[in-house]
Amino acid sequence: NPLLEFVAAKFEDQGFDVRCNEPFAGGYIVRQHADLPSVAALLIELRYPTYLNCDAIDEAKPPQHEPSRVEPISRRLRAVFEQLVAATRDA
Repeated sequence: NPLLEFVAAKFEDQGFDVRCNEPFAGGYIVRQHADLPSVAALLIELRYPTYLNCDAIDEAKPPQHEPSRVEPISRRLRAVFEQLVAATRDA
């Protein structure tokens, strides 16, 4: 799929490790709505250590959100989406 390859390349350009439909081929929302001919669906998953402090992951309380982890990821994600939006405008 050329569109999927294009999107994957934009994420890779920002240093993300990309797997397409591996290990999962999309979730419920994608399966329910991606079959429409006018809809393209993209499910992006980030591993939780990307944005959470998992040092105490085995404790009963939830892991803590870490802004210092989120900020750099947010910048990289924004760059990807800005490129994707620009590409759709040029299409």
